[in-house]
Amino acid sequence: MKIKQENFWTGFKEMVIACAVLSAVALFVVCFGPGRPPAVQISLAVMGMVSDAYAQYQDAHTPDEKTTPADLIPYINYVAVDTTTSFDGTPSLPVASSCANNYCLRLRSGKAASALVFVDTQPFGATKPHSRIHFYLLPVDAAHYPGVIDIVQYFNGKTTTGGCLKQGSDPDWWAKYMGNC
Repeated sequence: MKIKQENFWTGFKEMVIACAVLSAVALFVVCFGPGRPPAVQISLAVMGMVSDAYAQYQDAHTPDEKTTPADLIPYINYVAVDTTTSFDGTPSLPVASSCANNYCLRLRSGKAASALVFVDTQPFGATKPHSRIHFYLLPVDAAHYPGVIDIVQYFNGKTTTGGCLKQGSDPDWWAKYMGNC
């Protein structure tokens, strides 16, 4: 039996479109599925944004040991630069800090906003796969979700949280919904 070539390509295109739709639905369910609080959903979205910003940076530049989180700012969609917010210490920073001393970007999250914090200008330091830079996310609802998510961008492109580096360094609410790596 011979299949007409035009019928084959029409069926193939329909299959590709169906796979794309199913992938989008699966991503939505994983990130925004039932039972996950907004802080977890926002954190997952910001991790994706950091990963995407690094991929765009890699397309436009050749990352090296001097690449810092600030180099990714042009590839991040933010509302404004924040210079007034203060926050509790992060797993890597044992003392409280403020946006006056760090790069802080306000991200839109519905009517509220969360701050993505770029810690100083700490570079990768090397070009090894495990070399990393850090971004710190303050949840929108800090009263109910205290702590800061340490988003880690590795030189090789992997994106994860600080809890994968040091068990117990992610906030309890994150570990409750996302586990430890």
